[in-house]
Amino acid sequence: RFVESRLVEATGGELTLAAAEVAEKLDRMLFERQGHALTMARSLELRISDANYLSEYLNWVKHEYSPTYLSLAVMNAQGTVVAATDSSLIRRDRSRDASFNAVRATRRLNIADVAVQETAESGVDTVMFTVPILDPQGTFLGVVTTQVGVPFLEEVTTRTIRSFEARRGVDGRVEYQMLTKQGRLFVDSDLPHKGDINLKELGLPSALLSEAGAPGFIEEEHLRRHVEVVTGYAQTRGFGGFAGLGWSILVRMDRQDILAPSHIFLWKVGIAGGVVWIPLMGLLFWATARLRAEHRQAQQESAWA
Repeated sequence: RFVESRLVEATGGELTLAAAEVAEKLDRMLFERQGHALTMARSLELRISDANYLSEYLNWVKHEYSPTYLSLAVMNAQGTVVAATDSSLIRRDRSRDASFNAVRATRRLNIADVAVQETAESGVDTVMFTVPILDPQGTFLGVVTTQVGVPFLEEVTTRTIRSFEARRGVDGRVEYQMLTKQGRLFVDSDLPHKGDINLKELGLPSALLSEAGAPGFIEEEHLRRHVEVVTGYAQTRGFGGFAGLGWSILVRMDRQDILAPSHIFLWKVGIAGGVVWIPLMGLLFWATARLRAEHRQAQQESAWA
């Protein structure tokens, strides 16, 4: 039990570090995407009326930064799409979009959390950055929107988990999940069971503990498979001028897989001990029986004498 508790504690610490590493990388990546969106808006303020230039520029950015962006678009002050990487969006009226109205009202960047936006690839979750385009006098000219696909962000998690598995040389499966601040699951390593699930509403302990912001780990029951698991958790907290979206990162392993190496080792020790000690115990019993027989014979001979 001592060995098992130490193994669980050590692995839990490593899972915590993996979750924290994923959270930090995501914050840095989204910070870069925010800075890029702000730079694009600044560079387009003098060419907002040149639709051909805008379309060429947006397609060039999407190609050069592939596969970072799923879609890019520019809207004028009235909310009409004047240029986009998806030609079907051009001339559409987006004046009622919440992001557009928020930017027009505040003249500040707006970030839409994970959701399925209107992109060329329907059904793909994205994070959307909407930035105002202002002239030198601060007049609102329109907005530029960039949509970063969640599959691109998930690659960060996958690479970190594979690195974690390589460092530990684990044979067991390492699972990971990413949740929005509200608890909605939007990335799951178990794709066949991925769905519109809110783990905080379901009361998953690791999801609830991640709200505190401090990384850690906990032993809990897997909600679907009903087995004991050890889950490391962390929360994104932003980076630089990027405030962060408060996502929760969960990285877990089955407790049985964590303890499997110790069980194998103990079986080997037990077998080796059996090979050594069983013959010794047999020899001891045989020697004891011989001594008892000789003792009885000595007593009998003494009695005869």
